[in-house]
Amino acid sequence: GEVSAYSSFVVFGTGLLVMILVKEAVAKWLSPWWVIEGVGLLGAGFLLRDRAYRICALSVLLLSCVRLLIFDLSLRYSNNGNILISSALCFFVLGALAKVRVIRTLIGEGEASVCRGFIVFATGLLVLILQREVAAKWLSLWWAVEGVGVLGVGFLLRDRVYRICGLGVLSLSCLRLVFVDMAGVDTIYRIIAFIVLGAVLLGASFVYSKVMTKTRNKDEQVATAITK
Repeated sequence: GEVSAYSSFVVFGTGLLVMILVKEAVAKWLSPWWVIEGVGLLGAGFLLRDRAYRICALSVLLLSCVRLLIFDLSLRYSNNGNILISSALCFFVLGALAKVRVIRTLIGEGEASVCRGFIVFATGLLVLILQREVAAKWLSLWWAVEGVGVLGVGFLLRDRVYRICGLGVLSLSCLRLVFVDMAGVDTIYRIIAFIVLGAVLLGASFVYSKVMTKTRNKDEQVATAITK
């Protein structure tokens, strides 16, 4: 009974703060304020080792995700691009929390799945932001930069979701380069560009394979050392 009442108070307080922000915050800052609320509750949930706080935090963060996609992304006003990019970076960081050893021992599989979902959301949001903010002639390049960055973080954290998202963005960049950027180029230049692109992709796949092999070998060595 006491636990249920306590959890109800946490839910009520979370919802009340969400509604206060809806009423008091400037429209363009509402999503960031919800993100801040969600991060604060999540921090409290980790500090107190309390699942009710963490569930409420994830709910608020998911609400901010919906608003960012449906409302903020469709509007243009001062600093809107910076707000969206900051929000996307924040969700990238939140997605990486599931890799922190201390946090991983606290959260369940459901919470970890939501954190991994934040990585996918942040990747897609940043793709859409770049499509909106960057000049068309530079879009494929910026998507490639994003893909390489996300892929690099995936290798650094040894996180499969980051790596898949990075590969997905790189694939999107390649498709746009082939079917959009090269559409008006003479045939000979298109052939040369395709050859160069193929060589780059082969080199990238070789590097990816080598890095993954080293990562697996290190993981196997660690597992063997722990077993011994």
